[in-house]
Amino acid sequence: MEPSTRDIFLVIYSSRLFPSHWGILVPSSKGSNTAGTLINVVGDPSVGFEHEFKRDYGGEDARRVSKTLLLGKVASEHVKNRKDVGQNTDDVPNNTLEDVALSIPPPSKSLRRSGSSVSFYFILPGHPVVLERWV
Repeated sequence: MEPSTRDIFLVIYSSRLFPSHWGILVPSSKGSNTAGTLINVVGDPSVGFEHEFKRDYGGEDARRVSKTLLLGKVASEHVKNRKDVGQNTDDVPNNTLEDVALSIPPPSKSLRRSGSSVSFYFILPGHPVVLERWV
């Protein structure tokens, strides 16, 4: 029997004033790519960045997304929530994928412009996802 999987998406918010903001969307149900938990970092170069899990993401936030790309499939067990946390925004992991996201340090405080590339690595047993972006 093949294990149950869930799609995960890269969501991109474009702006003419700032570099694009990226996040990983884990849909709350199969077949959706606009509602669920958004995994991203927030902040700015002068103070640094912090991880953020935006639960019950959707609605107005989802309408600002300029592009949604399928990253791949992840075994459902890695995105199954350990507890019902309702609608909130926090930095406390609630499943294996979020644990992995926290293991990747967010960009630190810097007075310099960002480097030439940013790489995101999400490695789960049997489900590697590697993404590189040139800025």
